[in-house]
Amino acid sequence: MRRIQQEGPLRAKDFEQNSTQRGSGCRDWKPDKVTLEQLFIEGELMLAERIVFQKVYDLIKRVLPSCIVTTMSIAKEFERYLIMDYPT
Repeated sequence: MRRIQQEGPLRAKDFEQNSTQRGSGCRDWKPDKVTLEQLFIEGELMLAERIVFQKVYDLIKRVLPSCIVTTMSIAKEFERYLIMDYPT
């Protein structure tokens, strides 16, 4: 997170591999890639773009437009959306 905050959007290959340890599983991802994916799944990072097949990770505040509401709606708000505002 610190590197992305300081340097801007980064790909998994932009992280220096300090060990020969490899990830486990069918994808056999390196630990850096596993960490980036975990931060993405947890909502700490977003994908800014893709370069060929490589994901470029960045902070949410730099990717998501500020006009997007990110708070969870309450049930009543969602019901109103479904009844009144849902596009047909």
